[in-house]
Amino acid sequence: MWWSCLNSNCILNKVIIMNIYDDFFKGISPEDWEFFAADFLGARGCAIELPPARGADGGKDLIVSFRGKRYIVSCKHFACSGRSVTERDEASFLERTKQHKADGFIGFYSTLVSQALQDRLKGCEDNSFEYLIFDKNSISDYLPNMSCFILQKYGLPAPNNFYYMNVPPEQYQPLPCMCCGEDILSDEMINLSMAGIVRGDLGQLGYIFGCKNCISKYFDHYDPWLDHLEALYVEQLIGWDRCIQECVKDENLDEKFWEHYFIHRAALVQRLYPSHLGVYPTALIQW
Repeated sequence: MWWSCLNSNCILNKVIIMNIYDDFFKGISPEDWEFFAADFLGARGCAIELPPARGADGGKDLIVSFRGKRYIVSCKHFACSGRSVTERDEASFLERTKQHKADGFIGFYSTLVSQALQDRLKGCEDNSFEYLIFDKNSISDYLPNMSCFILQKYGLPAPNNFYYMNVPPEQYQPLPCMCCGEDILSDEMINLSMAGIVRGDLGQLGYIFGCKNCISKYFDHYDPWLDHLEALYVEQLIGWDRCIQECVKDENLDEKFWEHYFIHRAALVQRLYPSHLGVYPTALIQW
């Protein structure tokens, strides 16, 4: 089956994950759960043929296609009650699949599926009918590898806070712009600030950081730079560190280069997103 590799990318222990994501699931409304399913499946490589809509849905919440086959998707959001999805909740799934001229059925659930429903689905599986269940465990396995923008759309890191803080407020150390002194890691300035390597008049490389309006004039077309909106993601910051290593080889550095680099690096750690909050969207992660 085309979903046989689904569990191969699990990178976190499920017990730990569930402590992290339970509140996230509970914070999504039943209507938004359907849109979350569409975003989730789209990120996994499905084409959304029929998105969620209000009103009667004829036994399907959306229709997707993958590798030439169509699937109806049934979304059940019982996270607040914690009850499992039962046979009664998914009555006539075979008839609904045929009604919409689909090849298979996908259950997208914020809790677990009952054993009776699992056995019923498995008993109906043959060459003309396929099924896949995304329950809270399997969904959680994938969230760390999803686009951060999707998770933020539905409430992570917090419903009213787009950015993350790794230290208590009283321990936070501002990072002043090297030109105007504005804290460039404040919520208001993160997406308006940057860092980079510039070449001075004497040919030495310098490391600078600050407001885009203040320091962008020091960069030319070939100077490497790092947007702080990207720098908050671990994989992007690691990539920047590797870029630094390549850029400084056999170069004459300003005497403050490494001091400025480490000041910038230490300050950024205060605001890095944890790995369970998704990845910066650079490419589609295939099933």
